[in-house]
Amino acid sequence: MIFIGLKLGMLLQLAIGPMCLMVFNTSATYGLFIGLTLVLAIAIVDLIYIALSGFGVAAIINKNKVKFAIKLFGSIVLAIFGANTSCINNLVYIALAL
Repeated sequence: MIFIGLKLGMLLQLAIGPMCLMVFNTSATYGLFIGLTLVLAIAIVDLIYIALSGFGVAAIINKNKVKFAIKLFGSIVLAIFGANTSCINNLVYIALAL
């Protein structure tokens, strides 16, 4: 499971943003090899951030009070989505019946 998330995180690095523009600028100015070195450095830093955030979340989620709060919040969100969907479906059926 962690490897799927890691693959997704690495895929999201392809998004156009400040780092992408910096790589384009550096590659255009200093050449391909320096640009690839910069890409490798960015990938390593992102990998470190992903690992640290995973360890931090794991440490927080292991507490019983936090688990209960997450379950409660998730239940409330699901109930709201269910009620909202039910209301929207009822309104659509009423509108189609008219």
